[in-house]
Amino acid sequence: MCGKMVNSGCSSVFFPTHGISYSTVCGLVYGYQKGTTDGFQRHPSCPGCTIDQPYIDGVSITHGRPRQHIWTLAAALYISQCPCPTGHNFDHFPQYVGDDYYCDVEGTSTYSYTDRLWDGSDCVSGAEQCCERANWFCKDLPQPTTDDIEFRLCADEVRANEDVYIEDVEIYVQ
Repeated sequence: MCGKMVNSGCSSVFFPTHGISYSTVCGLVYGYQKGTTDGFQRHPSCPGCTIDQPYIDGVSITHGRPRQHIWTLAAALYISQCPCPTGHNFDHFPQYVGDDYYCDVEGTSTYSYTDRLWDGSDCVSGAEQCCERANWFCKDLPQPTTDDIEFRLCADEVRANEDVYIEDVEIYVQ
C-alpha cells in the first residue's frame, strides 16, 4: 500500500473482514515522515480532538461505528510529542489510546525518506522506550466482532507542513 494525506484531516481505507468474526487484531505498518509531524501534540485548531478527528500525526486503526480504537502509530519530530519517555508529563494524551500505540521520534525535519517509521531502529537519544515498542502490534478486543477495519492517515496541518507516507501495511485478524 502506498499512500499519503491529501490535506489536513484523515483519509480512510477499509479492510473488509467479509463477516468473519475476530477478537484479535495484529499487524505492522511502515512509513516515512515528511516535514514537521508532531505525534500526539494537539494543534490549536483541535485542542480536544476525538477519535473521529485528527488526534494524531500518523496512523489510526479502528473498527466499528462509533469508532473503537485498535492501534495508533504516531510520527513525531521531537520526543516531547510522544508519551512514552518515563516521567514525561503528557496531559493531552487521548485516554482511548491507552497502551495501544507506537510513537516514532525522528529528531529532524526530513524530506529524504531514509528513516523508516515504526520499525524500532534509528532512535533519537532519550526515545528508546518509544522504539522498543515498535514493529508488530497485537490487540485482543473486549468482545468478538465482524466489523471492517479502518486504516486512517491523519495530520492536523496541511501536507506542505507535515505528511506521512505509507510503505507497508499488514493487518491480520483471528
